[in-house]
Amino acid sequence: MSSEEREFSPGDQYWSLVEPVGDVIDIYQGPEEFARTFAKAPRVAGLLFAAHFCQSEVCNGGFKQFFSNSTGVLAPEAVEGFMAIGQSVLAETVQKACSLFGEPFPRERLLRQTKLKALDPKLLDALDQRFYDNIDSESGGFATAADSYAARIGKSDRTCLQLRASPNNSHYKELYLPSDFDSLNAFAFVVNPDVHAILNRASVKRSVVKTRRSVQRIV
Repeated sequence: MSSEEREFSPGDQYWSLVEPVGDVIDIYQGPEEFARTFAKAPRVAGLLFAAHFCQSEVCNGGFKQFFSNSTGVLAPEAVEGFMAIGQSVLAETVQKACSLFGEPFPRERLLRQTKLKALDPKLLDALDQRFYDNIDSESGGFATAADSYAARIGKSDRTCLQLRASPNNSHYKELYLPSDFDSLNAFAFVVNPDVHAILNRASVKRSVVKTRRSVQRIV
């Protein structure tokens, strides 16, 4: 069955972009490290990553939980992520929540927690409710909107690679990555140096850059 024919469960398509950068983007070591590692990930995957973890935190414990935890560092990127997938109401809601902290948004967790204590809880409660009212309905709901965005990116800007873990391993790992070779090459290095070496083979580079078609079973 081809990747186009395969049936996906809700969330599968966008998660195929988010999962590979989960070990790349560091939200725990402060804003500088977050910025450095976020820049390593393809922009599309990074924005989906931010939107995913924002909605996960807010749906679990409201904006108070989101901003008090380490995930709060990526709030500005979450705004961009929601806009990218077509959930503009959610993007506006997160932006309004961010604006309660003043400018610039405090990416440092301790500073954010200090400012959070001074906020009127009713303001956050109202934004929580607006978020909950739209997360499952705007643009078909988060998973649908994120999947649709991932599918559009997949048709235009990604290459599907099926990679063997080793020459003697028959298991193939599919990676959906940017078709542009420079982006693909950089991302592959982050995910797996062996993949990076494979992609540097001239024949593979020509296939990715010139034909922009799927590269299958590279060993």
